[in-house]
Amino acid sequence: MLLYKSWLETRWGFVLALAILLYAACFAGVLHYPDAIQAALRDRARHPQLAAKPLKTYVEYIQDVFEGLTLLWSVLAVMLASGGLTKERSLGTAHFLLSLPVDRRKLLVVRSAFCLLQGVVLILVVYLSIPLLSAWAGRTYPASLALQHAALLTAGGVPYIALGVLISTLMSGTYWPSIIGASLVFSFMVSNLARVAPMGVQVLSGAGTIGGGVFPWAGIGMDLAIATAMFGCSIWIVKWQDF
Repeated sequence: MLLYKSWLETRWGFVLALAILLYAACFAGVLHYPDAIQAALRDRARHPQLAAKPLKTYVEYIQDVFEGLTLLWSVLAVMLASGGLTKERSLGTAHFLLSLPVDRRKLLVVRSAFCLLQGVVLILVVYLSIPLLSAWAGRTYPASLALQHAALLTAGGVPYIALGVLISTLMSGTYWPSIIGASLVFSFMVSNLARVAPMGVQVLSGAGTIGGGVFPWAGIGMDLAIATAMFGCSIWIVKWQDF
């Protein structure tokens, strides 16, 4: 019942997030490759000093696409995870929900787990669409490489789900927790800190690690520790919160 309730609350946000990510992967990604090459050739014609720089291969180009998808997914994930009991309080339904024979911490855990599942489904569907779209467009991108990128974002992106849950326990409101969470994530992702931080877009997109580099196990461990701490804080807050 709780899982079904979580689905009813988040289904349209999930569908919208999936549509946005697939659009970015398809039209702003795979199908945009010829235009990107033409733009690079025009830049070479205008600036002869760029002639010595080799054009990006298709695999290198898709790496840039994954960086953009990582940023989009992180923003959408924190928005998807925002909600829960404080939102129910704003809507006036919290008392009814808390009258059910279910512990409030269980409510939070079930909803958080469901949002995490939705985040993983988004990653797998969108990232595995890259090899399929590439084949449809007459190019080749290894599915194994896409799965490596998906695994990296799945493991390292958990803190963004946890952040959405934490913000939704700290703030009341129907939309403000989502807006503030998305703004925080976007500001972090475009900052210089995101280039070296474990939760940064370059790390989670596999830049310099997947395809020959060293997999960032230390960074993944830090991400999971941060996520665990945020989930723990959320459970503690909900336990003592007055509804």
